[in-house]
Amino acid sequence: MMASRPLKALKLKTASAVLLSSALGLKAHALTSSAAKTSTLEAYLGIALIVALIEFVALLWLRKKYDQLKAEVEISSRKTKHAMLQFESQAFYDPLTQLPNRRLFRDGLLQTIKLANRNKSRFCVIMADLDKFKPINDTLGHEAGDALLKQVVGRLKDVVRESDTIARYGGDEFAFVCPSLQERGAIATLCMRILSAIQAPFTLQGKEYVIGISLGIAVFPEHGLDEEVLIRHADTALYRAKEKRNTFVIYDPVQDSKIN
Repeated sequence: MMASRPLKALKLKTASAVLLSSALGLKAHALTSSAAKTSTLEAYLGIALIVALIEFVALLWLRKKYDQLKAEVEISSRKTKHAMLQFESQAFYDPLTQLPNRRLFRDGLLQTIKLANRNKSRFCVIMADLDKFKPINDTLGHEAGDALLKQVVGRLKDVVRESDTIARYGGDEFAFVCPSLQERGAIATLCMRILSAIQAPFTLQGKEYVIGISLGIAVFPEHGLDEEVLIRHADTALYRAKEKRNTFVIYDPVQDSKIN
């Protein structure tokens, strides 16, 4: 019995030592594992930071490219708009007077006819030709002729209504569409105002020159139902007005049938 007690004590000490050693080993393993996890986490954080930095730089680059492309598109859009406006101006307006040209006049006349048909209304077309313009243009030169045309246009704009259209039909010819004029008395009043405005002297190169204007009128629907007929009949009336000069003539189907 006495011999077994020291043996038991030795076994207890040995077991305690094993348990302590095991506990120390577990603690060391835990510390090692914790350090490894910390190192791995730091590595992940480092990678994530690098990725975020790359994404940030990429976003800055994309934003810069977007701004550049947006600016290029805006510039291209402005150039396109400017080119379209230039094309429209050249296609539909007289470059000297900035009045509608023959093409735009005929388009506008067609629209006026459609509107008059819907409203069962009347209007007039006036074809005009300057008298004594050619001698001034030939004598003083084209620059003086152009200056004279601009002055003529300024006076014509002053006498017509806002609803009326003036166009440069070609050379020293002008054309009017007057949707607000439905009665012959009102047509005659406007024509007299045009004649009076153009009869006043013009100043060119320091000297005064007197010219005139002849007007031929056709009324819708009496004198035509489409633009071709109206213009032709207004031209026929203008032909008769040019025989007298500086006057106006309203188309007469009976009297003008021989001219046509």
